[in-house]
Amino acid sequence: MSNRKLIKGAAIVSVDPKIGDLACGDILIEGKVIRAIAPTIEADDCEVIDASTMIAIPGFVDTHRHTWEAPVRAVLADGTHRDYSETVLQRMKSVVRAEDAYAGTLAGSLEALDAGVTTLVDWNHVAGITPEHADASVAALREAGLRAVFAWSPNFQNSWEEEFPSRRPIPEAEAKRLRRDYFASEDQLVTLALGARGPCVTTPETVAEDWRIAREYGLGISFHCGIDGVGPEIRSWHPVAELHKQGLMGPDVTYIHCCTCTDEELTYIRDSGGKVSLAPGSNMPMGIGVPPTGRLLEIGVRPSLSVDVVVNVPGEMFTQMRLCFHMQRMLDYMEQSGMIVGRGGLRDEWSPTIGIRDVLEFATIEGARTAGLDHITGSLTPDKRADIVLISTDSWSMMPVNDPLGAVVNFASVRDIHTVLVDGEIKKRNGVLLDVDKTRVMGLTLAARDQMLSSFRKENGEFDNERFSRLRLPPPGLVCCGSHHAAAHAKDRHSHVPAH
Repeated sequence: MSNRKLIKGAAIVSVDPKIGDLACGDILIEGKVIRAIAPTIEADDCEVIDASTMIAIPGFVDTHRHTWEAPVRAVLADGTHRDYSETVLQRMKSVVRAEDAYAGTLAGSLEALDAGVTTLVDWNHVAGITPEHADASVAALREAGLRAVFAWSPNFQNSWEEEFPSRRPIPEAEAKRLRRDYFASEDQLVTLALGARGPCVTTPETVAEDWRIAREYGLGISFHCGIDGVGPEIRSWHPVAELHKQGLMGPDVTYIHCCTCTDEELTYIRDSGGKVSLAPGSNMPMGIGVPPTGRLLEIGVRPSLSVDVVVNVPGEMFTQMRLCFHMQRMLDYMEQSGMIVGRGGLRDEWSPTIGIRDVLEFATIEGARTAGLDHITGSLTPDKRADIVLISTDSWSMMPVNDPLGAVVNFASVRDIHTVLVDGEIKKRNGVLLDVDKTRVMGLTLAARDQMLSSFRKENGEFDNERFSRLRLPPPGLVCCGSHHAAAHAKDRHSHVPAH
């Protein structure tokens, strides 16, 4: 069978200024690569994909997701950042086994793929618990079949509890093992990076050693900074300024959140060529802070977007684009009108600093740049890999399409994602993920959920969340697991992690 595919008749939003948008066009794929994009392409020996009722866009790029948390979805829908730190990162994370890391990472990755996220930066808190946890997480990413950056995060929080700030650097031997066993080549779907702790939680000497190890083994670096919601002591930290003092900033560093970063710190990021990952879906309701979208754009930094945590936000990029867009438009209006909590005069005219094309770029090409993969993905461009999403336009919320760009950003949802391709291979067709045993994954996810919540279970089997009033644990009798057979699979306690 030919390895060529021809997408015919799509409305194309390429996110490539040289290609532009096509009201109706074709995309020729040869193997893993986009070979041509044009209003009409004639080609023989192709699998033809009729996209005459669809919009073609690049696959979404999520630059920061704690994917292992999929089994505890929605438990902090009402929660704050302090709730998250005390329940998920301290209690739930402490009991995660290797098979739970595998189940959560697999379920979360498939969730992302189903939502058109073809590239995912898996910022993995639990991969450093043991080497087996790392092995299990990598196995899950590979099995899911999406393009992924495994942001290995050893020593996260564990070493803080022993000594604060931590003097223990990341284990260089483990970095060497992971690179040797799984990531000897960069020409593969899953690649390796470092999810670092960063300044303030570690000593300057430890930061320097962590950065040295990462750079020696060719690992991109990302870390959380500029966060609020867990106490005034955190709010007063300025890790970007500390990193600048140490001379460790560079284009290989991604700064996650940046909500409480000073304007000066943002200029340090810009001048060093660093990247920024924003997570408006978790930032605002959890009290992490106001995403600095406008401040970044003002100084010439274009951010990427991320889901962060599904404990309180859906695992898709439509929500992130809309929250980013709406929040910044509101801030633009309030600033330009002089209105502060209902006070101040109003002007007849105001000029938004952000548009819908901006946020689609944040969710695609800027995400690819942040992940260091913009030469491979992030736009529909000839010679890039064929990471493509086809969005159906026949739902009530989409029809009729008058502006494909506006339809994608402001009206589409996961249910409208008809087809997803990664590296030229069809992963989702007719709205269904291919070659996925959903019942098995549900069973694994339920078993992982029960393990992660085990410290909250009382003797009578019910969950106790009295200490954490905003933690929403499953009520007695809830059986909505998504499959009649999933519970049976959950009872199988054998390790489901593939052998390595």
